Amino acid sequence: KTFKTLLLEQFKKRLRTEDLPQTLEQLIAFEAKHGFESYASGFGLLEDEQASLVGWSTDRAFATQITPFAQANGSGSFYANWEKEVGMAVAQRPIIVFGDEGDLYVVAQNFDALLPLLALDNEIYIDEDEASFEEDDPMGSEHHAAFVQWYEQLLQQAPNPQPAATIAAARDQHQADFEVWSQPFLPH
Repeated sequence: KTFKTLLLEQFKKRLRTEDLPQTLEQLIAFEAKHGFESYASGFGLLEDEQASLVGWSTDRAFATQITPFAQANGSGSFYANWEKEVGMAVAQRPIIVFGDEGDLYVVAQNFDALLPLLALDNEIYIDEDEASFEEDDPMGSEHHAAFVQWYEQLLQQAPNPQPAATIAAARDQHQADFEVWSQPFLPH
């Protein structure tokens, strides 16, 4: 089996579905070809999601509805999808960023809303007040131009990342619910 096939199987198993969003399946293939953290600064799909949850909660119910899927930045933050309602389709699940300092924020309505933010080629910054994207990385990722081209071909449009609006919309719709849901599972 190829690395891409193995990664695809892992994602389907972790997310408990055979129906991954097409964009996620295609990103897995793109990353298999171009490499981890090589197309969007700080971002890379995770192979071992359970290690990411160590230290957050020992409750099995928490790990059942939270699935880490990608490194968010170079300092240990990661993205996870939240199965807000049992049986919710993967394509509709909100995206949470788990900050390396313990902060949690809903940052995108779903995986497809996160995708254009990767076109910024900037790491997400998380602090006690908010999640935002850092200024332009002067170095740029090695395969960023290929990522933008891939995005345009897949979605038939240029990425139009609007990080503040994307994060605000996601937080307005899901943050309060996420805080209520997650509070019993997390240390205070």
